[in-house]
Amino acid sequence: MIARNIIFASLLLIASSATQPTGEFVPYYQVETRKPYDDVLAELEVAIAENNFRITGHSRVGKVIRDRGTKNFPEYDTIQFCNLTEAKTILLMSPRLFGTCPAM
Repeated sequence: MIARNIIFASLLLIASSATQPTGEFVPYYQVETRKPYDDVLAELEVAIAENNFRITGHSRVGKVIRDRGTKNFPEYDTIQFCNLTEAKTILLMSPRLFGTCPAM
């Protein structure tokens, strides 16, 4: 099976309203494997949980695009996750800070 991409994004994409400086690298992680896509997603979910993170959202973007008529569109998922310890600290300080935290 040809490797597919998995896109990871934080809950608010590091304050999505902020502009990106010219030439700065946009962080994401991409790996190729011959494992089935669903196996990779399952391993990812375990790794997230084992590191005190919890999944707060999972968008199956590729599936939705295929469902709307684009046949053979590859699997693309966006998984949002949050460090619960950091989220709790920030929310107790000020709920408004939560939207600017890159760890969310």
